Formats: sequence, C-alpha cells, structure tokens
Amino acid sequence: MHRQSLRRARFGRGGGGTVNLIFKSGTNQFHGDLFEFLRNSDLDARNFFDKNRPGFKMNQFGATIGGPLGSRKNPKTFFFADYQGTRTRQGLTYVSSVPAPAFRGGDFSAAAQQILAFRGVRDGNAGAVPLAWA
Repeated sequence: MHRQSLRRARFGRGGGGTVNLIFKSGTNQFHGDLFEFLRNSDLDARNFFDKNRPGFKMNQFGATIGGPLGSRKNPKTFFFADYQGTRTRQGLTYVSSVPAPAFRGGDFSAAAQQILAFRGVRDGNAGAVPLAWA
C-alpha cells in the first residue's frame, strides 16, 4: 500500500495546518497590532480523579510593529518586530499511594493481585511465574 502526504517534507512531520505568508514590500506608514488569547477553566471538564475542577488560566499576548527606516518619502528599507508571551497558571492532580509497612519490608502476601516475576530463557522456562518469597 502506497501512502502519500499532501505536504512536502520540508514542512515537517507534525500534524495540523501549514501557513505560508509572503510580504513583498513595506509602506511609508507605521503599522502594528496588539493581540491576546485567554483560555480558562470555565469550559473545561472535571478530571476523573478530581472532586472539583482545578484552576487553569492561560494568556497568550503580543504585539507587532513595522514601518520604514530612514526617509519616509521614498523608503527602501523597512523593519518589522514582534513579541509573543505566554503565561500559564494551572492546578495539577496527582494520584499516588503509600505502600503498607509489610510491602516496604518485602512481604507482598496481602497484595490484592498475585505478584509475578519473569523467569528468563536462561532458566529453561520462559514466562511469568509466581514470585516465591523465602
């Protein structure tokens, strides 16, 4: 089966969109933009392990400016500068357990599931066998 991508290899392996922009000339006026994107936890779903939704706020913001360098009557050289910042504040959920004192001592006889050890091919048998504690 032969598969072919619609994009050329120079655009990388990642999925998603590809945007190519080409600006051919400047202008004798200054132009700029300001932007901000906000995402917060108001529309997020609750994690399975959470009783409440943890807080989440992400701000992406920035600015651009461009214009002529030198003479504004007949400019031949132009500049363009931009800045983008991202600030993320989020609460994380950690699910962990503390081993019982018997487990920490090496006694797994009270474990809910049988503990298996792998016996390698060197022993003549391959596969998992019950772990024997002496």
